[in-house]
Amino acid sequence: MTGKTLSAALRDGKYTDWAAELNETQLVGLIWLVGEFSVRSSGSEFAIDDEVGGQRRKVAALKALASFPEEPMGVHEVRKYITETNREGDRAAVRRRLEGAIVVADRGLEDGDVASSLRFVKNTMATLIKELTDKSDV
Repeated sequence: MTGKTLSAALRDGKYTDWAAELNETQLVGLIWLVGEFSVRSSGSEFAIDDEVGGQRRKVAALKALASFPEEPMGVHEVRKYITETNREGDRAAVRRRLEGAIVVADRGLEDGDVASSLRFVKNTMATLIKELTDKSDV
């Protein structure tokens, strides 16, 4: 199919007319994004991974794919979007873990158990540092 034939076929489609004007960079970005999403999915099923980062990448790819008609992107922009979304998810997960540790430590302090509260916060921080260090080494 030639570029003109493809463009005409896209323009005639109810759900594809938005893609008729995509440039080569945007078309490659769209194809890459479909591949990224399909790799993160199991067949036609939107599978749940054990790996949280993989799950966030899958959701980020789906969000980017859904917004593609209004905001077409090249591969570089798609990768950047997915990476930034993943980092935001990592930061949010760390914040939730720290906030949970503070709540538990506060309860211990209310009960007068300062030593246990401090140990809990120290262990939570050590675990987070190890997880984040291990993740950045990959």
